[in-house]
Amino acid sequence: MIIEFLQFLSFIFLDIIEIMLLLTLFSRISTISVPFKRIFYLSLGIITVEAIFLTFSTDNLSIDIVSVGRLIFFLGIAFYYGKSRTNLLLPFYALFTFIAPNLFLRFIGLFVIPLLNLTPDKAAANYFLVYGLVYVGIFLTYTMIKLLRYNFNHWKTKLQSLGYRCLLVVTTLSMLAYYSLLDISYIGVTSQTLKQWIVLGYL
Repeated sequence: MIIEFLQFLSFIFLDIIEIMLLLTLFSRISTISVPFKRIFYLSLGIITVEAIFLTFSTDNLSIDIVSVGRLIFFLGIAFYYGKSRTNLLLPFYALFTFIAPNLFLRFIGLFVIPLLNLTPDKAAANYFLVYGLVYVGIFLTYTMIKLLRYNFNHWKTKLQSLGYRCLLVVTTLSMLAYYSLLDISYIGVTSQTLKQWIVLGYL
């Protein structure tokens, strides 16, 4: 009983770290300042809600609900802290923060893990491996932004153009489509090969 409780606390701790890293990533790409103390409390709050929900409901649909809840959480953060920003940019910031690390995670899971003679089920059963890969995905997103010198604030000056506004909307919708296809098991893709093609296409 004590071991299970300590394991549960370790998962909570690792989840809080994940959300804190994602919120820091959001703050970096959007230049929307979110104080560190607020990042910690927000992370603690969302993970506490998720833990309580999953304690009483553990079916696959519940996992989808938690995943959608996280997406709504980041959208809420974007609109709350970015009140003075262009509304078209805010969903992009939230989705990019949520989707880009997931894309790297999916790539590792679909292409690298099989090379290590690990099946998806065995890899998923190793929770610390899963969390490690999640952190790697976030780190790779940070690295990509830094190496490629992405500056998403340039979009603000270009959104007066209808073409750029349409491009931003299409990009945002494409990230939402990726999320629906690969993260929502209830409506998502089940074919491993198709998942690989989707991930390669988005990369």
